[in-house]
Amino acid sequence: MNIRPPKADNPINALRPLVAIQVNSASIADEGADAVLDNAQRLGSANALYLVAMSWAPGTGGRQQPGQPLPDHGIQAYDTDWEGGLDVPRDARFYRQSTVEPPNRTVGYGDDWDLFAEVVPAARAAH
Repeated sequence: MNIRPPKADNPINALRPLVAIQVNSASIADEGADAVLDNAQRLGSANALYLVAMSWAPGTGGRQQPGQPLPDHGIQAYDTDWEGGLDVPRDARFYRQSTVEPPNRTVGYGDDWDLFAEVVPAARAAH
């Protein structure tokens, strides 16, 4: 097998390690995309994000589970009434010929809030 090296003049093809951090919607909703991106890059040297766009577990979708230490950023409170769901728009076309119903939206961010619409423009501007 012959694998060609990336072209040096094209930074998109340059080999570099993936340094990713998982970020839930609560962080983006509370702190804003710019602040989260800045912290991920400055404090964690991250060059990629794994966005939690759908969650029903407070540990991955909410702010913090009661009894766990609060993070050093964002709202300093436990999510005792958090109800998870989807944090991007639902597209009914994908459910037309299915018995599966579109998932509920996360309670607390608003029915029109879109995680990707918040993060993608900020990430492109920071790139």
